[in-house]
Amino acid sequence: MRFNPHPLDFLQMHTRQDSEWYFNIAYQGYSFSPDQQSNTNFFPLYPVLMKLVYPLLVPFTPGLTLYFRFLLSGVFISLVSLSLAIPLLYRLLARESDPDTALLSVFLLLAFPVSYFLTAVYSESLFLLLIVLFFYCLRNQKFFLAGIAGLFAALTRSVGLILIIPLGMELFRYLRSSPRKSILLYLSLLLIPLGSGIFSTYLYARFHRPLAFIEAADNWGRRPGMITSLSTQFRQALNFSSSSAANYYLEIFYLLFGLASVFLLLKSRRPEWTVWSVISVIFPLTTGVLVSQPRYTLVLFPIFFAWAGFLKSRPLPQYLYLLVSLALLGMHTVLFVNGHWSF
Repeated sequence: MRFNPHPLDFLQMHTRQDSEWYFNIAYQGYSFSPDQQSNTNFFPLYPVLMKLVYPLLVPFTPGLTLYFRFLLSGVFISLVSLSLAIPLLYRLLARESDPDTALLSVFLLLAFPVSYFLTAVYSESLFLLLIVLFFYCLRNQKFFLAGIAGLFAALTRSVGLILIIPLGMELFRYLRSSPRKSILLYLSLLLIPLGSGIFSTYLYARFHRPLAFIEAADNWGRRPGMITSLSTQFRQALNFSSSSAANYYLEIFYLLFGLASVFLLLKSRRPEWTVWSVISVIFPLTTGVLVSQPRYTLVLFPIFFAWAGFLKSRPLPQYLYLLVSLALLGMHTVLFVNGHWSF
């Protein structure tokens, strides 16, 4: 699908790579071909919201093309999601520690080298909001509301399904210590897989392939094989003549950052945070590629909370961490807005 150019082309700095697939879903719906890349690889909540916001912008955007209205709808969703997620995240973390640590945690997340995705036409900020809302409800023992947030997270990204694990852990602990038992407590566990089930049901009704999102991932080069993936990445990184060597170095760097963060999380007082973060770091490796690993790490707020706890009383390591993080953020942002691959 081609769109006509517009004088507001500078807004396209918010749209790269996957953004076009979200546009395609919002405008034309899902399509599937078993032999080529298909948009069923992308889960539906973000493009559905783009489609819902689009007509609301029409009265305020006379003269804008269809392309820019969809672009604005995507940016609007991302900015609203981010503006809601950040104060809620601060409130959640402030209850687990002191205000200074909570504030530093939020700043470390926003200073992460790929945080520009939070304002781009990507699902990262929406997914972050739903994750924070999920854990906020879980912290307040609002299990059914946490299940609803998890349902929407599972409709946003495939890894949203992992939230059933921390919900089950916290629910089990609650049921052991509380005589109060309600059917809603048990139903809350079913809500998260219901999100994935809704998408699978749609795919079956449309294409007779309930797992079309998994089949599509195969055409994107994502196949089971974690050990093969890691060994291939390291071999290619050692091939200094490779034009992609720099990308491999960065992908391995962010993988090592995620793994190092896991060790910091072992001291967390919230085991459900730790388990969810560890699985979320390791799970993408099972797809056989390391591409987009930093984006998966971006929404793992317990990692930044753990780093904040480690750095808050160590001024020099804190400054060095921020210096490296902000320098990488600047580099990746420049690459992204100029249309180069940047995760």
